[in-house]
Amino acid sequence: MNKDTKYKDNTYIFVEGETDKMILSKLLPKNLKFIVGKGYSASVSRARTFMVKKDNPFLFIFDSNTVAPEEIESKKTILNDYLGQAGSKDRYKIFLFAPEIESIFTSSNKLFEKYLKKEDKPINELIYSPKYYIKTLIDKKYNTKISYINFLSEILSDNDIIEDLQKNETIKNIINTINNKNTLWA
Repeated sequence: MNKDTKYKDNTYIFVEGETDKMILSKLLPKNLKFIVGKGYSASVSRARTFMVKKDNPFLFIFDSNTVAPEEIESKKTILNDYLGQAGSKDRYKIFLFAPEIESIFTSSNKLFEKYLKKEDKPINELIYSPKYYIKTLIDKKYNTKISYINFLSEILSDNDIIEDLQKNETIKNIINTINNKNTLWA
């Protein structure tokens, strides 16, 4: 097994919930081990326990629950300090989606062209509640005949959509971190 494969095969990715895992498992390289918490606090607590017991690389991928850059940085600093007490900071990376992972969908033109009709919604809804915005569009287009999870399963089976979503800056940074052994955990 070469060193690149070793990193990928031994990397643990901590996420807040099953939906986050479902989304990321379709967008990131294969052979990653996802650890799903039941919310942010449970994920962070579980992550810290894993860090004490395992000598693996870790990725922490969470929602920031804000779009304010200073609040995102503050959350990252607090999380870094907390996790740093459990293990060396060169063993993990933290990625935060602003405000939530579903923000990747609102920037995908192909998603809207192919599956949804972009509505003229207040900009606040699009920016501050992308998950709610997408759910609203799904309900309008499909008359609540398809659930949010089933919709995600459908679009995450579409290679054009996957490629478009992989252009998201945070997703690109995560993929680059996983694929580049020289920058991994440095």
